[in-house]
Amino acid sequence: MPLSKGLENVYVAETSISSIVDDTLTYVGYSIDNLMENDASFEEVIYLLWHLRLPNAKELKKFQEEIEANIEVSETIITSLRMQNHQNLHPMSVLRTTVSMLGVFDTESELEDGEAVYRKGLRLQAKMPTIVAAFSRIRRGLDPIAPKKDFRWLQTFCIC
Repeated sequence: MPLSKGLENVYVAETSISSIVDDTLTYVGYSIDNLMENDASFEEVIYLLWHLRLPNAKELKKFQEEIEANIEVSETIITSLRMQNHQNLHPMSVLRTTVSMLGVFDTESELEDGEAVYRKGLRLQAKMPTIVAAFSRIRRGLDPIAPKKDFRWLQTFCIC
């Protein structure tokens, strides 16, 4: 199958998870418009992408609890973000380096069975908004704000 050029230096091929046909983006057969019209939460869409189906209420609650239990990052990660804060370092480079650092502290980093990979992915997914929000604040000379227990997961990202 020939590859089509996507973003600069990123080549893509067919996928069963998403498609774009006539300006309609779909994830696992659900149009983005339909997901938005039905107020699908960010967590529901992540669940859809990971499990190839939308969650029921019990599954969504459990997934949200698992995400929210893993949103915090260590002070070592915050210190690393501060060290990476200089003008010639692109934020994506900071994110890449920080994600690599998370592996250093992950007690399951060497496990490769399906369940361990899922747990590692979940922890990584949970920490991304915290990392992005923290670095955004650091770049503006502000201190990061720790995730708040009474906030929904994505609200952490929005308070940056």
